[in-house]
Amino acid sequence: MQTYAIIKGNLVENIIEYDAQPATPPPGFDDGYTAVQAGRVSPGWLYENGVFVDTTPPVEPIVMPPTPTLVEQILASPSDLAALKQALGL
Repeated sequence: MQTYAIIKGNLVENIIEYDAQPATPPPGFDDGYTAVQAGRVSPGWLYENGVFVDTTPPVEPIVMPPTPTLVEQILASPSDLAALKQALGL
């Protein structure tokens, strides 16, 4: 079986596996649809000038600030430090 992108206009609308190149339009689809053999492609991609174009925006990494150490957290709040000293009897 081979993977085919089902395209209407220049938009990939579906991905289907066929044993051989399907007719135009592919079985089960109306006029205006074509099937193009495809490797790794997904619905929503574009098919322009014989090339599949991924329209998915790139994922932006989430950068987390480093977690402060326990000492840094205690020193950041003098009132918490005083409360801790009092609780420890210092």
